[in-house]
Amino acid sequence: MFARIDVHKEQNISSFGVVSEIRKIMKIRRCGHNGTLDPMATGVLSVYIGKATTFIDRLRTPMKRYIGTLRFGYASDTLDIWGNVEAVPGDIPSLEDIEDVLPAFRGEIEQTPPMVSAIKVKGKPLYQYAREGKEIERKSRKVKIEEFTCLSFDGAEVTFSVRCSKGTYIRTLFSDLARELGTSGIMSQLKRVENDGIRLEDCYTLGEIASMKEKEDFRFLRAPGELQPFYKKDISLSILEKWRQGIKTPLPAGSDTEDRIILMYQGKFTGTAIRKGEYYLPEKVI
Repeated sequence: MFARIDVHKEQNISSFGVVSEIRKIMKIRRCGHNGTLDPMATGVLSVYIGKATTFIDRLRTPMKRYIGTLRFGYASDTLDIWGNVEAVPGDIPSLEDIEDVLPAFRGEIEQTPPMVSAIKVKGKPLYQYAREGKEIERKSRKVKIEEFTCLSFDGAEVTFSVRCSKGTYIRTLFSDLARELGTSGIMSQLKRVENDGIRLEDCYTLGEIASMKEKEDFRFLRAPGELQPFYKKDISLSILEKWRQGIKTPLPAGSDTEDRIILMYQGKFTGTAIRKGEYYLPEKVI
């Protein structure tokens, strides 16, 4: 099998758990997802199945979009409501105060990963150190926040739309924002609404996928690259054979600004190629 399934991940299941469920539903062993979501987060999680797993890293886009909620007046060891939460006295900022500091968090910023994360130090994930009650020094790293805007504010919680680069921790972003406002805050909700160009409205829950599979309705199966913002080029059989032999070809018309293109043959996904000067080199061809 060679396909991608765009899952609307629900709460209380890990990303690995979603992959395990897809394995059971599709009765196939070879599966992999395109970017971890915390168990309590919801939203877009694409699962590649069969030989399509070899294209996961080749079909990534630089930015993701989230809808998240920040609750003021609290702190926790995980920076969200699912850790050990305690109330912290302090003033709640106004919407005007919040809007005033948002520009400082847009663009390229430095961010220190939270202790409860899968980043490894000396071969061990940070969350394991956290479980042992240990605080490990972490290096800050650059992330890009392309969009950071308020969607709603009720006086205690504010909901944001965030478009950011891979590796951005939204709970850290919210915690840093609250600190800049002179108060405390934790993330109370997180939904990934776009990932690798795939939107939440185009995804299916695990329950929907299982039901459709039982009815032999396979609309949930998509080809790698489908619904994704990559330049797609239909190629001839002779060009396809050249790609399979690793022979470079001139840039296709209209693709001169694309670093990576998707190759199509007779309307079907065939592989990917990357730009090298005035030519494209086959990256992965099936």
